[in-house]
Amino acid sequence: MTYGRTYDFTRYDDYVAYFKALAEDHPAFFHSHQHKSFFLWHLEDLDRSLNDLALSFPVLMIEEPESTYSDNGAGYVTENLMGAVVVIKPVQNLGDTAAEMQVKTECKKLALGVMARMYHDKYQLRITGFDPSESKGAVVGPVWDNCYGYRLEFNLKENSTDAALDPNDYTDTLVDKVLIFARDNNYQVSNVQAVFDTIYKLRRLQ
Repeated sequence: MTYGRTYDFTRYDDYVAYFKALAEDHPAFFHSHQHKSFFLWHLEDLDRSLNDLALSFPVLMIEEPESTYSDNGAGYVTENLMGAVVVIKPVQNLGDTAAEMQVKTECKKLALGVMARMYHDKYQLRITGFDPSESKGAVVGPVWDNCYGYRLEFNLKENSTDAALDPNDYTDTLVDKVLIFARDNNYQVSNVQAVFDTIYKLRRLQ
């Protein structure tokens, strides 16, 4: 994990980078180019074989997050992300119940270790908006070639910086900016349409 870095989970690249860094740091995974134990999971990957994926076990997979949005009443939009990590490992002998239970237990421990790291990083200010009381888990399997494991689902609430209005993106909001400046500095703007037209023309010339 990069020291001093804060991860903004509303940014997709940060979301992936955080869990990848976690897999690289954890001795059970030690993800690297030579030892692929971190995987960004898509639905179509269920149709691929383990040989195609060339993974090293145990594997930490993350699912694509989903989001809902709400007004936080403070100039930002709150993004509620619903994500999940899945830790899996194969059972070598089909029908070996004892081995299956052992793998599920091991994977659950690793998944809860991910939760513990997220909880720790919340208080180290690397991440925000994580509340373990809104998480839930379940055993999974068999998937792929007789793999079993544990799926941990979590919610993250953060202010969505990308949903904050940039006045430079829209001509009409630039007009608002001019009018606010005029009002705050006791200027009189007699023709709002002229302001709009001027800004529009300047934007076209850029």
